[in-house]
Amino acid sequence: MQKQSQTKFLIISAILFYFTFSIMYSLKVPWGGDEWYSYRDFTIMGLPFSLFNEVFRTIIGPVNSENYIFYRFQGIIWYLCMTLFLLRIFFKNIKLKKFCLYGIVFISVSPFVITLGQFYRYYQLYLFISLVIFVLLLKWDPIFDEKRKYIYLILLILPLIHFFIFWQFLLYIIIKEVSYLPKHKIKYLLVFLSITFMTFSLYGIEMLSYIWNLYFYNYPVPDSITLRGYSLGRLLKIPHSIFVFLFGPDLVPFEHILIDLCFIIFGITLLISTIQLYRFNKKTFSLLINSGVIPFLSILLILEPISLPGMTSFEPKHSLFLFPWIIFLFYNFIKYQHGKIVSLVLFVSLINANYLTVQKQRINWKQVVNAIGSTDVPIITDVPSEFKFNSKNENIYWFKNSDMIDLVIKKYDVINLSIMNWKYFQPLSVEQMWNSARSSSTEYHLINNILDTIMNDGYTLSSSYSSFPLQSYTFTKDDLATKRRKPVFYDIPYQDISFPIYIDKNKLLGFDEINDNEEIPPSALLFYTVRLLNDNGNRPCLEIEKKDGEIDTLALIVDHDRYRKNYNRGFVGSEVIHTYKKSPLVSNSLKYPGSIFSTEGYIYRLQIDEEINSIKFINSDAILYSFIAYD
Repeated sequence: MQKQSQTKFLIISAILFYFTFSIMYSLKVPWGGDEWYSYRDFTIMGLPFSLFNEVFRTIIGPVNSENYIFYRFQGIIWYLCMTLFLLRIFFKNIKLKKFCLYGIVFISVSPFVITLGQFYRYYQLYLFISLVIFVLLLKWDPIFDEKRKYIYLILLILPLIHFFIFWQFLLYIIIKEVSYLPKHKIKYLLVFLSITFMTFSLYGIEMLSYIWNLYFYNYPVPDSITLRGYSLGRLLKIPHSIFVFLFGPDLVPFEHILIDLCFIIFGITLLISTIQLYRFNKKTFSLLINSGVIPFLSILLILEPISLPGMTSFEPKHSLFLFPWIIFLFYNFIKYQHGKIVSLVLFVSLINANYLTVQKQRINWKQVVNAIGSTDVPIITDVPSEFKFNSKNENIYWFKNSDMIDLVIKKYDVINLSIMNWKYFQPLSVEQMWNSARSSSTEYHLINNILDTIMNDGYTLSSSYSSFPLQSYTFTKDDLATKRRKPVFYDIPYQDISFPIYIDKNKLLGFDEINDNEEIPPSALLFYTVRLLNDNGNRPCLEIEKKDGEIDTLALIVDHDRYRKNYNRGFVGSEVIHTYKKSPLVSNSLKYPGSIFSTEGYIYRLQIDEEINSIKFINSDAILYSFIAYD
């Protein structure tokens, strides 16, 4: 009786924890991104989610800043489905009784499950179905022959949930069916696979391009393009996926030392548990490999490398079918030495990860609105929906409406330019993202033309709010031409910088870009950082002409940090005035030198005590970013 009471208390506590942190997370994270697509578009993939969406729109009404959290409750519905499913197995199947209890606690305190559920998309549904299939496979795998027709029926239904759970189940079936083949027929299969491989090797790009252009004719693939291939970043996605499964997508490696230490412990735990499963339960081990490991690795090491750049890049949420196996392997470890201690540490670390996730900095729309000031200030933006959603300002203009924007710039004394799509901050290459790259260059130049028009019309940057990817600049007309400095929209390498930054009595609002042989007012170089374009950037960068006519040159400070030496360099004689955490970027197509590493980023202050005539930047292999500051 006491044990039953403890079990009830544990389950209720776990459910309350999930509800509490789900609501806290949902209120902290603004609505946006793919949530708009989920809300507006009825899709076949994730069909039950789409049907629920239609019901929600009827009952709740159009989504807005007051009711969006009710839409996100759909994640809680699918969580309750998972919990009720595990409870049913808990009472019906004595063999899985303890695992189900463990699973309920795990999914309830998992930051991955909580963040997944509070993003208005069909991934929580995908996770629920993955859990159901996991349990079914545990029961049906030994009697595959008897359940074959049901298994194939499930396969036909799975495309209505998500493509990759269909892929997982398909591979599992293929592996099982091959295992039933007589040995003499396997050679025919090998011949078929060899021919398929050779055909794809010769005509793979043309085949993929044809299929893509057939279905997505509005975004045709360029003629000259290569497949993604392999990279260090791709291989790192394997351990990174496990990291995300444990601690959620908002935390990154090397950010919190305790989390990193726990990850090492848990990684070893998963490895030992897998080995023990192989030693003592080979049937379940085979099921793990066939329905979990092989489908997971096939996505990462086969499907993604042979895909075209710009197609959906792999994220851990795409392989949710592996998540129940992660839970099972931790559960399996309990019976071994120190297993219960490891589980206790696991749950404590997951709870801590939830706390860190909730505390993480997000786009604060209240601060954005406050930085802009009056609701009468016209806003030029690429995300009019977000501004209409989060502010009472009705004076909002689409940034591509050039004729209207020209009129707005001439008419008002205060205007705001806010851009949120990071793909517009730089001209992307085809290799990075061919879909966006086709228009990114045009849009990048369009945004800069708007900035040029603003500066030429006598505006000065007066306030800002930047939390990547949103960068919001407010300009005010004045007669102080000396203060007019054109801010840039900074891209991925500087995504961890948020404005405004307060240093002593100075308020940093953004930075401008200074290129080779450009003369710089001494005041403009008070705060700065240097980005190298190539390895030749270490030669002298700054030419200083003194009042007596003497000319000095300053080289860059030697820095061996793989990340910082490329993107945060200072001149000899400067001091570090501001430090910020640089997070790694786990991406194949957006990689750049040092992108996979975490480090500290620096903002420097130049110290020149002597009177000078002029300062000139003299390095074509680097870019000087000078921070725009006001007292």
